[in-house]
Amino acid sequence: MTITVRYSDEDLTAAGGSPENLVLAHYNEATGKWNTHETAVNSVDRTLSATATHLGTWTILAKSPQDGLASWIGIVIGIATVLGVGVVLVKSIAVERLDQAP
Repeated sequence: MTITVRYSDEDLTAAGGSPENLVLAHYNEATGKWNTHETAVNSVDRTLSATATHLGTWTILAKSPQDGLASWIGIVIGIATVLGVGVVLVKSIAVERLDQAP
């Protein structure tokens, strides 16, 4: 499945104004860490997309402008999904976030 989330002005500010500094990540409950995914950036539509093979809790992360590439900071919990209903939630939340765009 593909996860698509619209990024906000606050996300972009946290990324130093560069959407290429934004990435989608999911929370790995087993390790207690965020795992980043290869993320496609569509700066025209202001969206981030990543391919997922499982459901879980997703967020937008940004490379901290002052700390460079090594430091990632969490911006917003983008998508929370739960087992079998996750696909519906992913689609609903993505559509809802897209509808909230200016």
